[in-house]
Amino acid sequence: MNKGLLDEALGSYNQALEINPDSQPALMSKGLIASAQGQFDAAIQAFDSLLKLNPDEMRARLSRAFAYGQVRQFEKAVADYNHVTDKLGQRTGEILYFKAIALANAGQKSEACSHLTEAIEKGYQNAVDLKNQVCQ
Repeated sequence: MNKGLLDEALGSYNQALEINPDSQPALMSKGLIASAQGQFDAAIQAFDSLLKLNPDEMRARLSRAFAYGQVRQFEKAVADYNHVTDKLGQRTGEILYFKAIALANAGQKSEACSHLTEAIEKGYQNAVDLKNQVCQ
């Protein structure tokens, strides 16, 4: 997406948040735009604010986990993925795959391999190559 359009949208969401600082859609959009622009610390701040209001907002939790991974805070990413898989019960192949990446980067190879196996069993074929690399 065009950087100018993202900047314009971000400005609109910031204005909306001045009016209503607890606007969950504006916080979510602000975090997604910041992440798309590679501003992961700003994205994490937006997702933090949203998750204080709604701790079980799955999309914000997954987006924050991704952002944590980008800034190499893998333990925090794992904690967010754990919340999604364990507390919210969302164990899709894709979620398990990304959780496995965070686990592997956090030095938890055995756990990562277990999640990759489960992702493959759920039909998430992208996990096959990673499992072959990580779990030998």
